[in-house]
Amino acid sequence: MSENASFAKKCNDENIIFVGPDPDSIEFMGDKDKARRLVKKLGIPLLPGYENTNDKDSKLIKEAEKIGFPVLLKASAGGGGKGMRTVFKENEFLSSLNEVKREAKNVFGDDRIIIEKYVESGRHIEVQILGDNSGNIFHFFERECTIQRRYQKIIEESPSKILDNTVRKQMVDCASQIGKKLGYKSLGTVEFIYDNKTKNFFFLEVNTRIQVEHPVTEEITGIDLVDLQLKIAQGEKINLNQDDILCSFKENGKYSLIVKKEYADKHNLSYDFIAAWISLGLNSSLDSVGLTYKFSRALAEQKISCNVIAGYNHDHIFVKYNNKEKAFKILNELKL
Repeated sequence: MSENASFAKKCNDENIIFVGPDPDSIEFMGDKDKARRLVKKLGIPLLPGYENTNDKDSKLIKEAEKIGFPVLLKASAGGGGKGMRTVFKENEFLSSLNEVKREAKNVFGDDRIIIEKYVESGRHIEVQILGDNSGNIFHFFERECTIQRRYQKIIEESPSKILDNTVRKQMVDCASQIGKKLGYKSLGTVEFIYDNKTKNFFFLEVNTRIQVEHPVTEEITGIDLVDLQLKIAQGEKINLNQDDILCSFKENGKYSLIVKKEYADKHNLSYDFIAAWISLGLNSSLDSVGLTYKFSRALAEQKISCNVIAGYNHDHIFVKYNNKEKAFKILNELKL
C-alpha cells in the first residue's frame, strides 16, 4: 500500500511480503524526472517540458518561454497534489518556482522541480494496470477524475465520456507499454491528461499503489483487484487473460461514481438504519450513509435504477447508476 521504496526494500530484506510493486519500480516512477525520461524513450506522448531544474534561474525562465506559458511547476518527488503551481505569466515564474521548491523540500525532502506545459482545457484520465509474476501486463480500462479541487480528486467515474474506442485503445496500450518496460508487478495507475482542444492525450505519471478509487474499476469489470494483488504478492499465478477483462458499460451502460465525503451534507438518521448498514459489513460513517441514502432515494423518485453501496470507507461514498445525465443533475440539485 505504501509508495515508499525504502520501506518496500526493508520488507524484502526482512523476508516480509510487501503487497505492491518492487522497490525499483516505486523509486523510478516516484521520480517524475526519471519517469518523463523513460516515457520519452518509449515514444509515448509527453507534454512539452524541462527536467534539468538544477540550472540557473535565467536558464529556467528561457526554457519556460520555449515551452510557452502557462506552465506547471511540479515537484519531481511529489504526489497528492503537493508541490504544484500553475504559472501564467513570466513575471510570476521566479516567485512561484521558489515557493514550489520550498514546499517540495519541506514535504518530500527534495527540491527538484520539473516544468511542464499547462493544459488549460484538459481532462484527467487514468488507466488501471496490473502486472503478474509471469511478465504479463493487463489493463482494466480507464477512470476519469477531471473534477478536482486544489489537485485533489473529488469525483471519479468510468467510463470517460470523452474517449472514443480508438483513443481509449491508444491510451490503454500506452499504459500497458509503460508497465511492460518497468517489468511491473502488482496494481498501478498510469495517469494521462487529455487536451479538449487538440483531442490528444499526454502522459502525466504512474501511481505505484492501489488507489482508493479502485472500486469504480471493480464495478465496471466485475473483477476483485485486491484479491489479484494479494495473490501476486504471494507469488501465485493468476488465471487471467486481457480478453477476459470486459467493461460492463459496453454491454449495458453501467457507470460508476465516487464522491468525496467532505462534500456531503450531514444527516440525522435513526440508529436502526445505521445499524442495518453496519450489519452488512460495510465500513460506514454517519455522513456517508446519509448521503448515499439521500442520493439513492432521489434516484428512486426519478425511477432511475441504481445499486447502493453505502459508505465504502470513511472518505468516500459509492453509488452505481445507469443514467449518467440524470444522476449528475440530481447531484447538482442536492448540492453534494
